[in-house]
Amino acid sequence: MVEDEKKPGPEELEEKPEKELEAEESAPEEKEEKAEEETEVKEAKAEPEAEEKEQEEEKSIEPSPELQQALEEAVKVFEKKEKAKKEEAPPPPSEEVIKLRMEIIDLKHRIRELETELEQKIKEIKQNYEQAMLIKKQFDDYKVRVMKERADWFNYGHEPIIKELLGVMDNLERAIAHANRPEDFESLKQGVELTYKQFLQVLEKFGVKQIKALGEPFDPNYHEAMATKESKDHPPGTVIEEHIKGYMLKDRLLRPSMVTTSVLPPGEKKTREVEEQKESMEQEPENQEQEPKAESKSLEGEEE
Repeated sequence: MVEDEKKPGPEELEEKPEKELEAEESAPEEKEEKAEEETEVKEAKAEPEAEEKEQEEEKSIEPSPELQQALEEAVKVFEKKEKAKKEEAPPPPSEEVIKLRMEIIDLKHRIRELETELEQKIKEIKQNYEQAMLIKKQFDDYKVRVMKERADWFNYGHEPIIKELLGVMDNLERAIAHANRPEDFESLKQGVELTYKQFLQVLEKFGVKQIKALGEPFDPNYHEAMATKESKDHPPGTVIEEHIKGYMLKDRLLRPSMVTTSVLPPGEKKTREVEEQKESMEQEPENQEQEPKAESKSLEGEEE
């Protein structure tokens, strides 16, 4: 075997050092490549091992089928919602839409203001209603009180005057008792006169007064003529007789006086007319004389 081996020629000897140089130069690169290959092989071996470990871990933490189904449904619902949101995404609003939105906001503010005003008005209405009901209640109580007072006045309003008339009644009873004694006529007369005066005082106390008629001129507001009578001593239209006295309650006429008025006799009437004419004729010249004097005085005053 050793004999069969060929000896290297000179060319081979020359080429040998070149190859050795190239091999020496490429040795570190080959080492690096071998190291990379070894790392790749290790990684390739480690990858299946890691996958196996992951699969084993997943198998150990694997959820139940019901939970997995619920998770899948939740994922589907979430995806659907996301898609719907993307599909329903509104386009950018236009200027008109922005204006309308601003108007809506203003209207909402206005509605709130009106609601507050409405609440205030409702409160005021409630207060007014309560006040009106209170006033109505007071008015109803007032009506009841007035009706009671009116009934009391109707039944007992004449109590004061009756109390005052009881004294008159007592004096009249005394007068009747004295009337049975004829010798006491003067005292009876005085007692009746006193009773009459007392009765007038009671009437005056309550505003009732007698109307003066005798010797007064006839007044149709207070007198009622029952007859006429000729009289020379009284001017015509004078009350000369009083049949029934008249009475006033303060400013109201209770009853007019029934009277007889005077009338001039026929002859006296003519003479009275002639005298009146003479008096009027005498007064006319006096008036005429006074008028020029008054005119002259007024002229003198103007000149001054």
